[in-house]
Amino acid sequence: MDGTMEDSEAVQRATALIEQRLAQEEENEKLRGDARQKLPMDLLVLEDEKHHGAQSAALQKVKGQERVRKTSLDLRREIIDVGGIQNLIELRKKRKQKKRDALAASHEPPPEPEEITGPVDEETFLKAAVEGKMKVIEKFLADGGSADTCDQFRRTALHRASLEGHMEILEKLLDNGATVDFQDRLDCTAMHWACRGGHLEVVKLLQSHGADTNVRDKAGKTPTDLVQLWQADTRHALEHPEPGAEHNGLEGPNDSGRETPQPVPAQ
Repeated sequence: MDGTMEDSEAVQRATALIEQRLAQEEENEKLRGDARQKLPMDLLVLEDEKHHGAQSAALQKVKGQERVRKTSLDLRREIIDVGGIQNLIELRKKRKQKKRDALAASHEPPPEPEEITGPVDEETFLKAAVEGKMKVIEKFLADGGSADTCDQFRRTALHRASLEGHMEILEKLLDNGATVDFQDRLDCTAMHWACRGGHLEVVKLLQSHGADTNVRDKAGKTPTDLVQLWQADTRHALEHPEPGAEHNGLEGPNDSGRETPQPVPAQ
């Protein structure tokens, strides 16, 4: 009897112990599940970015810029599709050509008229020697005008044409009695101006009409001196370029302190 009771109590204790362990294991399992659900904030963010993409401010800005680029690209494509790329190229060429034409027109003298009607005054005659308008020169001389007509600086059409290199006008003036060694207010002759302009053919033409190459201007320079001075200064500029000076050697003063002879526009 007593043995049976003891066996019954042992079974009860074993059953209670088993139920206690089962309950403890269930509690542990529940705690582990809660821990997985309550991840740290940084881990949650990483998990969210892994599935949905990062949502930082920098990334949002990049995405916005990408949308703008796509919009601009679509717009350009629409323009090309509507007008055609060839039309756009032709339009750009026309605009550039129009600008070049306008720039060239602003520097070019007006075209010479086909026929000169009426008398040509002295100012127009001297201006024609600079611009190379032969018909104006011919009309002035045909009407009895003097080939030695000069301005207030005593600069004749021969001086002006020599500087510009207009050979036909020079021949016309010389054939009509222009004084080859006529000196202006600086005592310069046409030969001085031809040397300043760098026109070798003009120099030869004036020499063939007896031009004196030894005439000195008010600075004491002969035409040959002007050529030698220009050559010396040019050589010095080429051998000793100044910092920041233009490569053509015409910009900036030279170290010799002398002024390099330059073509002077006829006044």
